[in-house]
Amino acid sequence: MNRPDLQQFAQQLVLWTELIIENGRTPFRRVELYPELHTNQGTLQPPLIFWINRQSMMAGGILLLPEDNLEQELKRGRSCCDALGLKHFVTWETEQVRIWQLNGEEIEQHQQ
Repeated sequence: MNRPDLQQFAQQLVLWTELIIENGRTPFRRVELYPELHTNQGTLQPPLIFWINRQSMMAGGILLLPEDNLEQELKRGRSCCDALGLKHFVTWETEQVRIWQLNGEEIEQHQQ
């Protein structure tokens, strides 16, 4: 997908997520679209951050939408996790959705 398509897809995911948060049972209280996040790579804007408590900066999840360079996206995922104190992040790729886990210096596929 190209950048405009990814942004539109991210917006649709936010709409669906907001409906689930409003009407369902989930630990998430808010989802943010392309928020600025200060990391060791500088300021990054992951497509979605799921918040358990935004005021306390307690994040529950990060969703990334890789365009074509998965290795670069995994590094972004690590930096976002480090900035938010998380151990997992998700990539929604063209043919699969994967959960990645930080294990020391390694980034390992946790679930597909």
